[in-house]
Amino acid sequence: MFFFYFTKSNLLWKNSKSISNQFKRGEQSIDITGQRFGKLVALNLEYTKPRGIEFWKFKCDCGNYKILRKTNVTRRKEGTKSCGCLLLENLTGQVFGRLTAIRYHHSTKSSTYWLWKCNCGNHKLATPANVKFGQVRSCGCLRKELQRRAKKHGCARTTKRHPLYHRWVSLRQRCNNSKDKSFFRYGGRGIQVCERWDSSFENFFNDMLSSYLQHIRDFGAKNTSLDRKDNNAGYSPKNCKWSTFYEQAQNRRHLKHEDRRLKKLRERAMGKIHYDLKKGLLVKRPCEICGCFRSEAHHLDYLKPCRVEWYCRKHHTELHKILRKLRAYSSTGRISVSKAEDPDSNSGRLARSPR
Repeated sequence: MFFFYFTKSNLLWKNSKSISNQFKRGEQSIDITGQRFGKLVALNLEYTKPRGIEFWKFKCDCGNYKILRKTNVTRRKEGTKSCGCLLLENLTGQVFGRLTAIRYHHSTKSSTYWLWKCNCGNHKLATPANVKFGQVRSCGCLRKELQRRAKKHGCARTTKRHPLYHRWVSLRQRCNNSKDKSFFRYGGRGIQVCERWDSSFENFFNDMLSSYLQHIRDFGAKNTSLDRKDNNAGYSPKNCKWSTFYEQAQNRRHLKHEDRRLKKLRERAMGKIHYDLKKGLLVKRPCEICGCFRSEAHHLDYLKPCRVEWYCRKHHTELHKILRKLRAYSSTGRISVSKAEDPDSNSGRLARSPR
């Protein structure tokens, strides 16, 4: 440990040094009562801190009182000239919404408050920032008027929101809000909500409630969704119906020109293959062209789901490309349909390389 010893001469030298610093800083006691510094007028000495630092009470021309250090006010260039009102923006007479600025009222450590007069005659204290940004638009009368004008249908409650209200909000967001993640599939593609539904939830509720309740009785609430009969038309009472998720999946745009019956047969055949592989009734074989063990099943006939050939992903994709081209040629009449759809024909198979 270190010990410091102070002699009497050292203490006297320190005291004399602090006293000399007081006179260097200009802390000597000078009466400034009644003197004006900018907008401030000195009233009286409030208290004195050690080393002779004086704090005086000043009155500003705006009517506020402030206690400041004397040297901070008496400095010629950078001295304090007001209680802070010089730094404030003069908003007197300006109108924001229903509020008109009357005068500056007071300040806190973080905010400045002005006195505002509303069109209804009431007065309100608010910060200029809240008024300018629209967070405060009136004394409170505007909110009461909007609540009186609002139509309360009882379906938009956060605690017990009706399912139809959620669907109504979602379809309007998809079609009207350009920032919605699904806007490019709906509003960006020209899908719009009819004026009857877009302007009122009650109209949507009255048009779709009875069919919604009937669909729930038949298929359940979890398997009920709003579907459009024509994917290129908008949301309207004539074009909308309630469908199951499977029915809605069949009504997609890329399935418009595809045979729905063929799709159902394909799904059943693939399900049969997965079931047989899981139960051990069918053995997975390597690719018939390259011998790769990561192979996929290719159906020769969807009516016979167990009659399959095994190809890797690359050759399976190439085979379907060839079959797709043959199907396109058959639609133009260049070749017969039976030849294009016959899986046993040589034109529908890939040339097998010798193993």
